[in-house]
Amino acid sequence: MNVDTEPDEQRGFINLANYHEKYIKTAKIRVVESEISAYLPLQVFLYYNWYYIFFMLILLCALFAYKFIYFDYSSNFYEIAVIIIWFLAEILRLYFGFIGNINENFSELIAFIIVSIIFSAPLLGYQFMFKIPLPIERALDIIQAIFIVFEVIFGIIAIKKLVKNQTAIFFLRNSHPDKYYRKSIITSREINNIYKTRTVGITHAD
Repeated sequence: MNVDTEPDEQRGFINLANYHEKYIKTAKIRVVESEISAYLPLQVFLYYNWYYIFFMLILLCALFAYKFIYFDYSSNFYEIAVIIIWFLAEILRLYFGFIGNINENFSELIAFIIVSIIFSAPLLGYQFMFKIPLPIERALDIIQAIFIVFEVIFGIIAIKKLVKNQTAIFFLRNSHPDKYYRKSIITSREINNIYKTRTVGITHAD
């Protein structure tokens, strides 16, 4: 398959897509080269958060057993239910975030943000109101809260980056960039010719 590079026009196509996409003109098909839109900082936070929630679950269950044995805690079994529901919500949330970011899937990234704000954050906040809070519980909750805050911020950035990238790709695949950019290139050349003509005229006048 022969590819007509046309450096001037491709420079215009790269500018259109904010230097992330490139239109390659071929004889029969339209090819769009696109940079990966997955947001690395979000993926790093999700990766470490995945292991942290298992570590946190083990410690929270152990601390609940400790309080049940050494304190009058028989009437607070709802706390272990809250911990289990929080853990299940975290698995679902991290799954949406991990898969959505890797696969550049808009709907899963939106689901990740929704679960983070509506389920994970309130359930984590409720753990701050446990009857007998221990210092280690507060430390675990604060670290998880930091994870959630940064993941929501990075998730919003990843969504904005994905939307911008997909919009540029949609334009390049479904419009007529040859016509637009040939016109812009011709226009710029005409402007240069006009400028040269005026310069020559001024020189002759002198």
